[in-house]
Amino acid sequence: MNNLVKEGKNTYIVQAPPPSSPDIVPSIYWIELAEGFLVEWLWTYLPDGNRVVTDYKLIPPPRERS
Repeated sequence: MNNLVKEGKNTYIVQAPPPSSPDIVPSIYWIELAEGFLVEWLWTYLPDGNRVVTDYKLIPPPRERS
């Protein structure tokens, strides 16, 4: 899921999903991606049942076949 915030010439900024509780301080607010890349957010589940994004995986654009 990408939440596009701002787009530049060859990059764009994607806002991270918020924690499940407003009392939790996020560890990642946003990332800047190169054109064609996507992001997969990785969640940490806390003992109290809440969750927060603590990492991400970059998904490169598909390679063009020659």
